[in-house]
This record gives sequence, structure tokens and C-alpha cells, in this order.
Amino acid sequence: LFRVIRLGWSGKKIWTGLCGLLIAYVGYSLLVTIGFAVTGTTVGEVWHRYGLFPGASLGSLPLTGTLLHLLAMAFAAAVFYLTSCMMCKITYQQLRGDDFYSSGDAWKFVKEHWGGALFGPVAVLVLFAVFVVTGVIIGWLAGVIPYVGEVGFALAFIPLFFAALIAVFIVAALVASLLFTPAIVGTVGEDTLEVLIQSFSLCWSQPWRLLAYTMWMVVSVWIGAVLLS
Repeated sequence: LFRVIRLGWSGKKIWTGLCGLLIAYVGYSLLVTIGFAVTGTTVGEVWHRYGLFPGASLGSLPLTGTLLHLLAMAFAAAVFYLTSCMMCKITYQQLRGDDFYSSGDAWKFVKEHWGGALFGPVAVLVLFAVFVVTGVIIGWLAGVIPYVGEVGFALAFIPLFFAALIAVFIVAALVASLLFTPAIVGTVGEDTLEVLIQSFSLCWSQPWRLLAYTMWMVVSVWIGAVLLS
């Protein structure tokens, strides 16, 4: 962990991150500009208002423009996760002693494991949605069915209470998956199910270490950004 700044000062990783940043920027800007264009806003007006960084305006556009802006944000996020996965893979191979692992090798790796990098957090979110929807349905049935529903809800209160605790734990796993999916895929190299399992494992086994390491990573990233900039 104390080698983070030095590990980050790597031409391969900087080049990989720069390429990903440019791809995300170009794709995002094009989709957002098209989203404005379909609503009657010209490219000149977009340039005059936003300059080089067109911002998404979800609430002020019709459905088509809003969908294009959502697609632009999803595209940028996908490129970010894939690029981060490539940099994590390069770093992992470097720590294993393979200093000749290139950006091209990382790209081949991501092409084989892109599903886990993109859909790992989605799987955790779907699991959380299942818990929430199930609880809503049970509560709705308890209110609709007279007498029987109320008795059934009372009898199922304890299981529902533990299910609510599990839902809170799933939220923690969702945060972990959003932060660590690129690292999980870059080291383990597995599919979406493995990302789901590892996200829960990160939160369950020594969570204090996860919090402490993450806080130190934030500090080291800030120090590295100040020094290298």
C-alpha cells in the first residue's frame, strides 16, 4: 500500500488511463451533443453553453434526449471500469514480477472478462432490488388481505427483520463492488458471480481493514496527484 504512488507512476498505466479517458470523453461528448441536437439545440449553442465539456441535462429534455444522455453516462462509466480493470491487471502482474506485461495484454484480458467488470455491481444491485421488492410485496399483501395478512405479517416479522439486516449488508457490498470491481476482476479474473461473492467477502472479513486501507488509498492518491501534477 505504501508503494501506491510509485506504482502509479508507470508509463503503461498512465497511457492506458489516458486512452480510456479520451475514449470516454469522445463517446460521452458525441452522445450528449446528439441528445441536445434531437431536441433542437444546435452544436454551436451547445459549444457556447458548455465549451469542451458538455453536461448532461436529464430533467430539461424530452424522453429521447434524456435517454441519449443516460446512455452517454453509462458509456463513460463502462469505459472507466474497463480501463481501471486494465490498470489493475497491469499492476497485479507487476507485483507478481512480470514487468513486461503490456497494455495490449491487459486489453486481451479485459476482452475475455469484460462481463464481470461491467455487470458485477449490477448483480449486487439486482440482489438488493429483489430483497426490497419482496419486502414491499409482503407488506402490500399484509395490508390487502384482512386478518390473515396481518397475522401472517406478525408471524413473519422475525424473518423479515433479519432479511432487512441482510439488505443493509447488501448495500455495503454494493458500495464495495462499485469501488473494487476493477481490482477484483484484475486479480481473480472471474465472472460476474465471482465479483458478487468477493464483494460480500470484502465486507464480511475484517471490514476495519477495508476501511483503513481505503482511507489510506485516498490519502496516497491525493499526495501522488499533488506531487506528480
